[in-house]
Amino acid sequence: MDAAPIVVGIDRSPESDQALDWAAAEARRRLAPLMIVHASDLVDPTADGNVIETDAQGRVLMDDAGVFVAEHYPDVAVTKRVGRANAADLLIDLARTAQLVVVGTAADSRLVDALLGSVSRRVAAQASCPVVVVGPSTRTAEVTRQIVAGVSPSVGGYAALRFAAQEAISRGARLIAVRGYGVFGRSEHGVIFGPLPNLVHDETRILEDAVTMLRIEFPDLPVEPSLVDEPATDALPAAARRADLLVVGCHYRDDRWPSRLGAITSSILHRSPCPVVVVGVDDRSAQRRWVATT
Repeated sequence: MDAAPIVVGIDRSPESDQALDWAAAEARRRLAPLMIVHASDLVDPTADGNVIETDAQGRVLMDDAGVFVAEHYPDVAVTKRVGRANAADLLIDLARTAQLVVVGTAADSRLVDALLGSVSRRVAAQASCPVVVVGPSTRTAEVTRQIVAGVSPSVGGYAALRFAAQEAISRGARLIAVRGYGVFGRSEHGVIFGPLPNLVHDETRILEDAVTMLRIEFPDLPVEPSLVDEPATDALPAAARRADLLVVGCHYRDDRWPSRLGAITSSILHRSPCPVVVVGVDDRSAQRRWVATT
């Protein structure tokens, strides 16, 4: 059976170039075909000249991308697709038959994303396969053989841990399971209300349950638990400074908007020093399995 493709969306941004490079390298590592996709949502169907111009620009962009992959990853089979569609919609549709979708994301623009939803956030929230987001500060060349996964006692959290474990095994890497938390009432001027009762105990239990689950299912995988007294939005990017991947889950299962990602995942997409893998969940079996092990 032919391997499912790795799909990468490209445009003319530097982050797109990084995403293409990472996707091609990953296709070579997985022995998978690479599908390069370009789409525009700025096409006016009633203006034929604009459509032709957009298609021509897309073909030039595709040709350049094909040349890059042929020169640097000559053993990767490449297909190309130029679509007259919204970029996020096209990538979400192609995710149905892909093993990964890879997208670039620009520098932090949380207000715009909150109002409109960027392509990267929409795809990460709605795609039916894992989505790799490559940001402006991402390292793509250095290999550290470390995978960092955010620990969350949720359906998406379980799916992310399981994906991270499988990636660590396939890469010969160790897995660092990170649970970040912040103390309520703490500020730079000191503690106002003090920590919540039993907070550290409860957070420790969440992390221990997750690590126990991983060690039962993946007994040969080295897992390093890390409980960090910082908000997860700071703890996860910090832990990822020496990682090949940072893996996180969608927080909400049924929400089909970018908010499905949850506040933590949304925040770190632009801030991670390594590629971020967002793992979603399409059924409730993972939830039942998580509850059974905790």
